[in-house]
Amino acid sequence: MYIPLKAIAATTILFIAVFSCPRLVAEEYDITLPESAAFGGQFVRISYTGEAIEFIVHHSTEPSIRLSAPFLLSQIEYLYLPASSTPYSLVAKSQYPLLFRASDVGVEVVDETRLLKADINQVTQWQEENWVEDAAKFHQQPSCVVKKKMLNDLLEQNRLEEILAPSEQPQVSAFSDQCGIYPVFAAEAYFRLMNFEEASRGFKHTQSQSWMSSAPPYDVAYVNLMRGFSDILRGDERADMHTIYEGWEFLQYAKSLIEAHQLNELLPELHNARATYFRVTGDLVAAADELDTAIAVSRAFEKYNHVASYLNNLAVLHRALGNLAAAQRTYSQSIQLARMSNDALALTIQHDNLASTYIELGDLPAAARYFSYSVDINIQMGRDAYTAEALLGLADIALAQGNAGLADTYLNQAQPIITPTSFRESSQYHTLRSAFYAETKQPNKAKQAAALAFEQVAALSDTRHKMNVLFTLARSAIAIQEVEMAEV
Repeated sequence: MYIPLKAIAATTILFIAVFSCPRLVAEEYDITLPESAAFGGQFVRISYTGEAIEFIVHHSTEPSIRLSAPFLLSQIEYLYLPASSTPYSLVAKSQYPLLFRASDVGVEVVDETRLLKADINQVTQWQEENWVEDAAKFHQQPSCVVKKKMLNDLLEQNRLEEILAPSEQPQVSAFSDQCGIYPVFAAEAYFRLMNFEEASRGFKHTQSQSWMSSAPPYDVAYVNLMRGFSDILRGDERADMHTIYEGWEFLQYAKSLIEAHQLNELLPELHNARATYFRVTGDLVAAADELDTAIAVSRAFEKYNHVASYLNNLAVLHRALGNLAAAQRTYSQSIQLARMSNDALALTIQHDNLASTYIELGDLPAAARYFSYSVDINIQMGRDAYTAEALLGLADIALAQGNAGLADTYLNQAQPIITPTSFRESSQYHTLRSAFYAETKQPNKAKQAAALAFEQVAALSDTRHKMNVLFTLARSAIAIQEVEMAEV
């Protein structure tokens, strides 16, 4: 978390420890830091109002600095402020104290001499190399346990790019080989980003790790569950039934572990994965039954973000069964829960799906509105696969409204960010491009794009998507014929 400061007047490195006590109430705390040459007799007042933290830093020879930070104390255990006469950032590390130990009554300096004599570059390097190990000592836990918690925190906050950019996260990459736990978190991040190829590879790599032979049943069940889920979705993208069936075998093994060891927390995702298998193999009734169970179990666990996801999947089934009114209602329920859970990733998926439902209902303005919501969120979050899907939806709407120029803009934005292995998005892109060329009276280009679309749609197992593509191509063929007849 970075909170920009307009200016910093202090000339010494100042470390401020913040209370991390859930019982903290709105009042002021005065902390006098130890008298030493390093601290220079600085005095810190921390005010907590219930919604924000305010720091007032008093120095014996310099003007006071007033800092405001809009986040809860329960999320932060320490902060540091580097010395400089130019703007810096106030940097917060969640849950892992480095130099200060927070308590109900005050702050204990763990190591003031080693760090405070260093310049800021040395401080940064020392921090990156040592903060996780110091946190492990503080919590009296093995360092790998602390590192696992750190990665799990990033995952829970959907900070997926930070997990997948270890070169920018030294505290993550430094232990990936030593602990052997990084691949499973990277795989989970890829899964959430719909990159099922990399997700499957990551879970497969995790299965080969030496620690898996002595891992708790929960970890083994989870990895096999997610490997199977990834393979089913990867196989669906490529119309590879062999991969889909392999995924089912992993699900069956995970199911046996979950039942044998009563790993009830994994039940909702198991039923969700099984629902996906039944959906891609054509048994929509069985898929709906599995999702009903997943929703019921998640509600019992009060995992409402999961309920939102499963409701979204249930709405997809309603659409596939032709019950558009039920799909619209279920998507709306899913979006409401995702907003309550502040789950931006889930919201983008649900916006896309609801927009597609509105297209089928004939409400194009509503569909465009939801696709636009999705594009805005996904661009901010850097999620190309979701952005491309929403842009293709907007292009489809623009063509339906006779606005070929706007459709061309959306298609140009979508084309560079479509995943090469995603036949679904690629076939949709070439289909819409063919329709655009037909609309703008370019029959030869329209035929070329249609041929590419036919080639890719043949590799899909999604019958509904195939029908949509073929219907659009049929309209393009009619338009092409009209153009060619007019030229005769």
